[in-house]
Amino acid sequence: MITFTFLLCCFAVYAGFEVGTSGDKIGGTPPDGRLAKFWKYSFNFNGKIKRRDFWITQVLIFLLYLFSVLISITLFLDINYGLGYDFTYYQWTGIRAYILVSIYGFSAVSLIPSISLQVRRLRDAAKNPWWILISLIPFLGGIILLIFYLSPSREKRLPMTLQDRLSEVEDLLTKGTIDEEEYKYMRKQILSKHID
Repeated sequence: MITFTFLLCCFAVYAGFEVGTSGDKIGGTPPDGRLAKFWKYSFNFNGKIKRRDFWITQVLIFLLYLFSVLISITLFLDINYGLGYDFTYYQWTGIRAYILVSIYGFSAVSLIPSISLQVRRLRDAAKNPWWILISLIPFLGGIILLIFYLSPSREKRLPMTLQDRLSEVEDLLTKGTIDEEEYKYMRKQILSKHID
């Protein structure tokens, strides 16, 4: 009965938020759309996700963890004590199993979608997705990944082609930064490096 009451309260709160924020948008995505995208793109390891969307999704996943733990606590109270119990003297022995089942269960369900989300965030930060394996190094790996996740979005810079380098030198000549003699020397250097 306690569990039913708790779930009813949670549903009422969610319905209240839904009515109040139905027209609101956070960063162009409806507030409830981030979790839907999280589950929809569970196996999509291509593409990118912006920093803001990544962190909002992580917070929502954390709130889902808390929600599952609260449900397991209410289930424990409901199964072991019910409504006719004097709640002055709780004995919390045995609650650990309920909490661990909910944490491990939710972790197993959200493992691959979370990895997918992290890979897309690394791509957006112009890092190789294989950097996710650094999380296997205790403490240091998590700190490095946190720095990558906090870094702004970047485009991966490709190496300059021959034409790009030559046009860059020509731009320096037209701006007057270098003279004709320096232009010829730099052009010769670029061409000799590219031919060799």
